Amino acid sequence: MFFLSWLLVCRLLIGFAEAPGYPSNTKVATLWFPNNERARAISTYSSGQYIGLAIFTPLLSLMMAKISWESVFYLTGLIGIVFGVLWLIFYRDPQDSVKANQLEKDYIHQNGGFDSESTKVKEKVTLQEVLFVIKHRKVWGIFFTQFAAASTLYFFLTWFIVYLEQGLNLPIGKAGFAASVPYIMAMAGVLFGGTLSDKLIKKGKSLTVARKVPIVSGLIISSIICLANFFESTPIIAVIILSIAFFANAYGNLGWVALDDVLPKKMVGTVGGVLNVCGNLAGIISPIILVRYLNKLEISMELCIIQVQFLF
Repeated sequence: MFFLSWLLVCRLLIGFAEAPGYPSNTKVATLWFPNNERARAISTYSSGQYIGLAIFTPLLSLMMAKISWESVFYLTGLIGIVFGVLWLIFYRDPQDSVKANQLEKDYIHQNGGFDSESTKVKEKVTLQEVLFVIKHRKVWGIFFTQFAAASTLYFFLTWFIVYLEQGLNLPIGKAGFAASVPYIMAMAGVLFGGTLSDKLIKKGKSLTVARKVPIVSGLIISSIICLANFFESTPIIAVIILSIAFFANAYGNLGWVALDDVLPKKMVGTVGGVLNVCGNLAGIISPIILVRYLNKLEISMELCIIQVQFLF
């Protein structure tokens, strides 16, 4: 019991440490990239999580099967520490960077990137400003969209391996390799969504259209995840369906980009934290639905309902 309690505490600490990641990443993209390149920038760094899952899921599954489950935590923890140190050493904001010349900085600034004057002074965000912003309908639409997209995303991040093992009856070794296929598709999807959105802007479409097209179509297509229920006896078809669903979920997951479009730059990180909460709420609610209502960890229509009800 003590061991389980300590494991839960450690997991909570990991979540606490990870929480600033996406708001910080979005703020960095806001500073470094103009409007018509930002969706691709955010989708490129977002693809990193899928690349990591595609590469390390088979490896970690084999490590757990051949060595021990503890080795998985040692390896992933070490990688996190190394990348954290490298980021601390090498990252600088545009106004402090010696690798970006003045012409590049001017281009970023003139096209919606960092404000060279305001970034010299650390502007504080007040509670009143946050409350004013989150009352707007557009912001709540983005919050709901993030919840809808994350309801499927968290299935793949948490329950997918368990589903492959217990729902499709694959051994852990094969499950790890089968899981890498949807993750690769998701990586391609997130890059496709960012590129599509930026191309729509360059063709003269409004920011609203450029963001809504991939978000709405992605959520609709990813709802085919429920069809995997009918192919438990044919795991290959089930994995193909799941891969298409994850591809669509990834290319439609542009909540961070949309939030960046409607907020003042100084508020992206703070309100982005609220967006993070909305996504994490889906991570709390969707597993409860899966455990509470599903038999043998089948993928239920519940995930589809959660997505469709928040489309508009």
